[in-house]
Amino acid sequence: VEALRHKADGYLTGKLWTVIDKPFAGPSGDKHDYVSLASYCWPNPQTANGLPYVSRDGEINPESYQYDRKRLDSMVAGVHTLALAYYHSGEEAYAERAAQQLRAWFLDAPTRMNPHLQYAQMIKGKNEGSSFGIIETETLPWTLDGVALLRRSRSWSTEDHRRLQQWFGDYLAWMRTSEPGRAEARADNNHGTLYDVQTVTFALFTEPVSDPLLLV
Repeated sequence: VEALRHKADGYLTGKLWTVIDKPFAGPSGDKHDYVSLASYCWPNPQTANGLPYVSRDGEINPESYQYDRKRLDSMVAGVHTLALAYYHSGEEAYAERAAQQLRAWFLDAPTRMNPHLQYAQMIKGKNEGSSFGIIETETLPWTLDGVALLRRSRSWSTEDHRRLQQWFGDYLAWMRTSEPGRAEARADNNHGTLYDVQTVTFALFTEPVSDPLLLV
């Protein structure tokens, strides 16, 4: 617990992570859209403008760090750590900071993320996004674990919770009905497995049902 609190203390200060912090907007022009690059794609050395980007498997292009993937992972880690620290210590400061971060990423109009991944893992000069990008939200179930630990806190209101359920409901609807979502649902590798983990988790969070088979 002492080690956990020490780690959580590092998340109590500093700027909150949001999708609008990237230095430029994605293909839509809206900074509220989540945008990421296919991390193994690099400028094409055979063309003057570097397009289309080409794959160098296993080699991460540092340009990808300018986009939203790293911020997303940092947000999830922060919320989960702070929520655990609150649960084990009872100190409201941890819950308050976790709630601030959740509102900044998902709820507050000036900074919230639009609930889709249309522009995830784009390959410059080739596409504006890929179904493969949906794997990037594989950590969001950890965020909802953190939310469960915050329910007793005065810093996380019933209205906050309702609005977060709405956000995940909208995101789940996009995953189920969009072309990238349907493509990822058909995948028979780790992408398909993590799609299933996400859709079941988000459905349980937003659509309580008595019969789990209704989620299929």
